[in-house]
Amino acid sequence: MNLHSKNVVIVILITTIIVDIMGVGLVFPIMPSLFFDNTCITFGDPSGNFQNWYYSIALACWPLGLMIGCPVIGELSDKYGRKIILMIALITTCLSYALSAYAIYSHNYILFIASRFISGLAGGAFEIAQAAVIDISTEEEKSKNLGFIAMAGSLGFVIGPVITSLFSTLNISHALPFIFAGVLSFVNVLFIYVTMQRDLPKNPGLVIDVGTIYKTISFLLSDKRIRAIGVVYLLVQCGWGFYGQGVALFLTQAYSYSISSIGIFYAVIGLATAVASLILQPKVFAKLSNDNAFIIAAIVCGIFLTSVGLLIGVEELQWIVGIISSMAQLICYTALLSLISFAVSDKEQGKAMGAAGAGFGLAWFLNDIMMGHLASVSSSSPISFGGGMYFVAVIIFILATKVLYERVK
Repeated sequence: MNLHSKNVVIVILITTIIVDIMGVGLVFPIMPSLFFDNTCITFGDPSGNFQNWYYSIALACWPLGLMIGCPVIGELSDKYGRKIILMIALITTCLSYALSAYAIYSHNYILFIASRFISGLAGGAFEIAQAAVIDISTEEEKSKNLGFIAMAGSLGFVIGPVITSLFSTLNISHALPFIFAGVLSFVNVLFIYVTMQRDLPKNPGLVIDVGTIYKTISFLLSDKRIRAIGVVYLLVQCGWGFYGQGVALFLTQAYSYSISSIGIFYAVIGLATAVASLILQPKVFAKLSNDNAFIIAAIVCGIFLTSVGLLIGVEELQWIVGIISSMAQLICYTALLSLISFAVSDKEQGKAMGAAGAGFGLAWFLNDIMMGHLASVSSSSPISFGGGMYFVAVIIFILATKVLYERVK
């Protein structure tokens, strides 16, 4: 593949990621309002004792589906090719958003959590596009292109919440963002079909069964090459999940933020991440190794997230915490994903990225299950707890690196 063709494919895949993440970004700002807005409560009973758990379960269904679906989609993309599986995943995502919209319209909680689970099952589109970019990247280009992928996700997360904010000012229906997200997914399918060439399977002889799926899910923790990094990756994703999903509820309860205000907050931290991927990240990885970049960034995240509860009296500082933490998390994510990618063979890239997606789903599922209990203590407790997980991740990473160095020596 010549340089021009490679760049065109990368642009197509990054655009796909932007549109795909826009759909996710549309949803997060509106979730607290579905369960805690007394003027337009959609699910559960706000005066009951289990409302936090209704909220936690609704959040947890998406990453649970992601944990199961990502390995399958990653393996299928290795066996049948990236394009066809990517299109199937996006079509399924489109249908799941339609079900979510209908569930909100009909106040059907069971249908809503089912639709969120289906959305998670198809959520491996990000990992497929990620694996496709890695397929055509040289060893020297991997960190840079993974940074572009993170930037694309950040841009999607900027645009999505902004659109939700605009919709909330119309006061039409909470279902509208889900309808719009479904339309975006359908447009994305058409875009991929028209512009992306069909690729050859990377591993056409791969046999996929329940055992294979389990091995992919456990790949991060069972493969000796990446086991230690896998544990650290899970801790970091879990820690960031407490902030990424918990901050909406925190802002709602601590400062009475509206859907529009929460959407703008998400957009700002997404924009900060996008800017960091273009300006800060290249400079960081030019001067620091992946190991050192991760350690420094993880410590920054840990300090800022654990301070959220202490800074509750100064609303403006929460925006600074969000901006700096999101930039540091970008460095953590890119460094760890690069280390995972470098450790496996070319034929295993789809499996590795699928496992990374499953790890993300597992981490966010676990923190969503804990979210209800922690939020009942205080609205900042989930975020502070997540900050502590960064410190644990750093300790494990340093110890694992030291052991590996001594073995090599």
